[in-house]
Amino acid sequence: MKRFLIFIFCFGMLCSFAQKQERWTDLFSYNNILKIRKNENGLIAASSNGLFFYNNQTGEISKLSKANGLHEVKISAFGYNPKTKTALIGYESGAMDVINPDGIFYIVDIPIAQSYTGSKAVNSISINGDKAIISANYGVSVFDLKKKEFGDTAFFRESTNYTPALSAFVKDNVVYAATKRGVISHTLDVNFSDYSTWQTLKTGNFILTASNEQHSVFATKTAVYLSQNLSTLSQSFQNITDLSLKGDSLIVSDANSHKVYLFNASNGSSIGEYSFPEMSLSAAYAGDEGIFAGTKHMGMVKYSDTQPEKIKPDGPYNNQAYKMSLSGDKILVSTGDRNDYNTPFLSPDNLGFYFYNGSQWIYPSYFTGNNGSFNVLDVAENPVKSGEIFFTNYTFSGSKGIYKCTYDKEQNDIQNCKQYSIGGDNFHNRPVGLAFTESGTLFNTASFIGNDAAAGIFIYDRQTDSFDKYNDLGGGKNISLERPLVHNSTLWCPMARTSSFLIYDYNNTPENLNDDRYTILDQKNGFNSTDSSEGSLSVAIDNNDTTWIGTKLGLKILNNINGNLENAKLEPIVIIQSGIPEELFRNASILSIAVDSGNNKWVSVSGGGVYYLSSDGQKTIQHFTKENSPLPVNNVTDIQIDDRKGIVYFATKDGIVAYTSDVKEVGNSFNNVLVYPNPVVTKQYRGNVTIRGLADKTNIRITDVTGNLVHQGVVRGGFYEWNLRNQNGQKVASGIYFVLMTNSDGTETATAKIAVVN
Repeated sequence: MKRFLIFIFCFGMLCSFAQKQERWTDLFSYNNILKIRKNENGLIAASSNGLFFYNNQTGEISKLSKANGLHEVKISAFGYNPKTKTALIGYESGAMDVINPDGIFYIVDIPIAQSYTGSKAVNSISINGDKAIISANYGVSVFDLKKKEFGDTAFFRESTNYTPALSAFVKDNVVYAATKRGVISHTLDVNFSDYSTWQTLKTGNFILTASNEQHSVFATKTAVYLSQNLSTLSQSFQNITDLSLKGDSLIVSDANSHKVYLFNASNGSSIGEYSFPEMSLSAAYAGDEGIFAGTKHMGMVKYSDTQPEKIKPDGPYNNQAYKMSLSGDKILVSTGDRNDYNTPFLSPDNLGFYFYNGSQWIYPSYFTGNNGSFNVLDVAENPVKSGEIFFTNYTFSGSKGIYKCTYDKEQNDIQNCKQYSIGGDNFHNRPVGLAFTESGTLFNTASFIGNDAAAGIFIYDRQTDSFDKYNDLGGGKNISLERPLVHNSTLWCPMARTSSFLIYDYNNTPENLNDDRYTILDQKNGFNSTDSSEGSLSVAIDNNDTTWIGTKLGLKILNNINGNLENAKLEPIVIIQSGIPEELFRNASILSIAVDSGNNKWVSVSGGGVYYLSSDGQKTIQHFTKENSPLPVNNVTDIQIDDRKGIVYFATKDGIVAYTSDVKEVGNSFNNVLVYPNPVVTKQYRGNVTIRGLADKTNIRITDVTGNLVHQGVVRGGFYEWNLRNQNGQKVASGIYFVLMTNSDGTETATAKIAVVN
């Protein structure tokens, strides 16, 4: 069990706690509601990636996620006890978070039998006093909320098979569990762990339970059973998704009928039913505040005879993200994927893309109920024609192609979507990436062109409104071109399924294919493999015109990109580790590379999170992983940087998070120079001192109070870090130090003081 430093924020009488992560922001979806529970001043809704708190008196909404306190994403269960102000969150990984007035506590030691190899996800949580009953696919466990430790566990094992417990509760020292074989029970005694001694109360495929001091209820997908002799409610259901009790009231949600039902739990008589048209219901709550439904795609909704009120934090439609593109204040997000950069991954949600319009997240109505098959790999907005959006659809169906749409600001939606074919049958001419030139010409990189399944570059011809212009580049069979980068009238294109990289020079005449030329870098240029094992996946070009290429087997750089590329040589970055030279990221897949305005590099490593590197790659400034940061997972599929604001966006299959860095787009002037931490108490803080608000190029001199030079340096990118060492590498003594700063041409100066206490 781990406990983390926290800060407190109070919502009514519920005081929740969050790890202080001032630089991080989640861009998670709060649409998929798992449970709704009441606290003193409102409601708590648990969604896939976090909780949000709704104050029904003020309308205020606040949220708690991995960006500000929780330890994981992909919540699978939630329980809350308002008397003790204790919440328990269960995750798909099997871990849990305990939230109480003392903090947030991470529980990772869930009991698993050695022979159990199935899902560890927590299916449900029921709290009674200081006991929580944890239902999982292996059976049930008792968790002590005060001690924050597990007690007895019953493994529902018969021979080599385990019967999942889908929901359970404890009442009068007896545990009741819903399983596919029926409702079973056992007293909390010395034989509790022996599955053979559990009693079957009712056979059937049961999925839900609920209990309070007065009543207990059980449910299959289509029927509800009351505790009195397990008698059945007369009401029939189609797809029950939630069951709860409030006093003598029984609340049931049905996804297929789109209704919330209220019954008298004593005699089963109907109190009322409330319709939520066209909404797939996943949870429900009824109380003095009103009737609320949790939905799969719309967040929490309050019932109204006229217009239901949607209640949730603003966020994307879904957490699935693949690639992003930034356009002014817009963030456009694709949701597709491929298996081995070949077979399309078709999500059952058929998502398409979603975007942030500068003030709120939008999910285009074009994708709602669309019968087409969508696996969108890239989406981009025309830089010279605001609102004109293109996306690529990579499928093995008639929906394959490139689409052009228009963003209608008044309707706040995508309109007039048109599909463009780029030829071939369903399995060839697959559109992958998009890139606009500064003048607004659109290039598309395509894979598996023609019968040879080669590489191809397509161009959007505005005069003919088509993608008929293209170059078949050959390059071998089963070629996959990835999203290109435009730089100096050239497309720089990774080739994921061959150990090579494409450089396509369109000679500053993008719509004229006749004068184009290209080079494919391969073994003669420094790739080490002749097969697909070293396929290139990502590319970035830094402020020194050095090309950084990420491959399946590491990172390579190409200097002097304006020279003769036929004979260009790719080189690894070699760092010194414990006196031994090593190749940086050797044998690691580099999923994405981005360069900030300070020329530092952000590198996503498959399974390894994100590395923030110095401009030459020799120093790791930060290493973010899901274990030490709000990153949802360690596979970050895309990194994009808004240099104006210094915000770095990370896309993953489980959601997007943003990090505010110290590097912003800066000019030749100083801008509110800030030194932090200051004073520096080295017994409490062992990191570097950061100086921000600098000019693009700043000469820095640090002196002691007598004017002796202690440290000096030249920095680009608007910020600098001092390690509190002098020119000889020794730690400086306690005292006051002066920072003297001058911009590149000497026209501006700035000063600051740093107090050091050892």
